[in-house]
Amino acid sequence: MNKSLIQQLQSNLRLRMGLASILVILWGYMLMVMHDAVMVENASYKQVLSQVSRVKGLIHEKSWINRAKNAAATRSLLEAALPAYATFGLAQAGTQEWIHQQLIKASLMQARITMAENSDLGKLPPDIWMIKAKIEMPFQVDSLNKFLANLQTISQPVNIESLHITQSGQQHIDMTLAVYCRKGDSASRREGL
Repeated sequence: MNKSLIQQLQSNLRLRMGLASILVILWGYMLMVMHDAVMVENASYKQVLSQVSRVKGLIHEKSWINRAKNAAATRSLLEAALPAYATFGLAQAGTQEWIHQQLIKASLMQARITMAENSDLGKLPPDIWMIKAKIEMPFQVDSLNKFLANLQTISQPVNIESLHITQSGQQHIDMTLAVYCRKGDSASRREGL
């Protein structure tokens, strides 16, 4: 079998050219794969090098320990200011009631609040909940400005994750808020949320 294959290779020019083409394509593919691997390694090396250079800069800086302590103290104060709830359901209900009160203060009586699923649980400390609420309401400039001003004046951390104003017949607003709460005893929760 091998002798007949060798004889065919010797006698058939197209077979030799086809085999050579296949080998050239495989060799080119191998070069591209090796190039991609080198690029990935270079990117990894650059990332590690930048991290090492940042650490070298921190070694010579003496105030970073104080800044880290100040950041930890500020975080502790912020977390202590968060309202505490015994369960996630109570946290959602309390947050929904608080948002409802803020909407009433802003004269947005026709707003509809829907509590959203929480998908960012892994990104938070284990003793903090992030409650997401979706609000749909008619577009009223003065009331919206008053509602947003109310959100700014409170000590409760609230993120406006999205704000869409759409017009389909009547202008309305779709807004997503993220409100943070502490896990704990609901009897010790602050007034105001």
